[in-house]
Amino acid sequence: MSHEEKEWRLIGVMLLLTVVLFVVDIITPHGFANHVLYTAVVLIATASHHAWMPSVVAWIGTILTVVGMIMRNPAMPGLQPWMPFGNRAFTITMLWILVWFAWKRREAETALQTANDNLEAKVLDRTHDLTAVNQALRQAERQLRSLTAQLMTAQEEERRRISRELHDDINQRLALLVVEMGRFETNVPVPFDAARQDFQSLAQRLAAISDDVRRIAYQFHPSILDDLGLSAALEQLANAFSENTGIKTIVVQEDFGESLPQDISSCLYRIVQESLANVRKHAKASRVELELTCDDQDITLCILDSGVGFDLERVRIDHRGLGLVSMRERVQSVHGRLEIQAEPGQGTRILVQIPLPGAHHEQTTSPVG
Repeated sequence: MSHEEKEWRLIGVMLLLTVVLFVVDIITPHGFANHVLYTAVVLIATASHHAWMPSVVAWIGTILTVVGMIMRNPAMPGLQPWMPFGNRAFTITMLWILVWFAWKRREAETALQTANDNLEAKVLDRTHDLTAVNQALRQAERQLRSLTAQLMTAQEEERRRISRELHDDINQRLALLVVEMGRFETNVPVPFDAARQDFQSLAQRLAAISDDVRRIAYQFHPSILDDLGLSAALEQLANAFSENTGIKTIVVQEDFGESLPQDISSCLYRIVQESLANVRKHAKASRVELELTCDDQDITLCILDSGVGFDLERVRIDHRGLGLVSMRERVQSVHGRLEIQAEPGQGTRILVQIPLPGAHHEQTTSPVG
């Protein structure tokens, strides 16, 4: 049965009961309080889904109660004149008291329904938020696993490269020198000039091996960073990069009054090293600018190249920016902030800000390349 059918049945029951009560009221003598049964009709009206129904029924009951009073019915024997008026006034009062209670009940139900709807909406919103957070966490977990695998692969490749370089190059060259020195020991004496040339060749080759060993060691940790500080290390790094690639490199940095903490110096140096490596591999740039400044609160590094740029969002989606992730992790390790701006055909700008209270400086500019 539909709500509309139930409503019409309810209205029919109330009309029938109201007519019966009115007929009973007008055929009984004054003094019988049967008109008070109109309150039962009001109670039935509270079951209607229309909020106005109890008020309408109360108005009808009030009118019929007054009409019943006006009817010239005989009074009960010994009945005081005021009692019929008092009984009907009581009935009318009860009718409207019931309407007031019904209105208050409806108001409380409406407030409760509104509160339930709001609570459901909040629960739904929170569920959506939690779903989005869970999806983001799962995505981040997948990215972390992917980046971890890439990092392990990169580390393994770097170890293989260093192993090959040590074994296939330096180790072989040292073994060859040992063989040639053994030949000097066992062979018959040779003329002085020839011996001097052989010794000069050995010395040059030993010097070359020494340079290669120093270069490999420098890749792991540049000693100049500990000995002369970040400014000198950046100057040397930029000079070497410019000489090896032919890319003009300009360094603008400040003369810091006091040495930087080792973790910050190492972080900034590695950021520059990684950035220059990316420029050499991908940027196709003709110019690179490095700017290092410091105030009383922060030390700021800005790296700008004139290369082809790249689609930063695409790199993030494809998980190809392992170097960028490494740079971000380095900056976060010293509580800094990394900002990367890149667009295809517009070059790349990398900005690093690291908190450093109490720094003192004077600006200097030096071109490299």
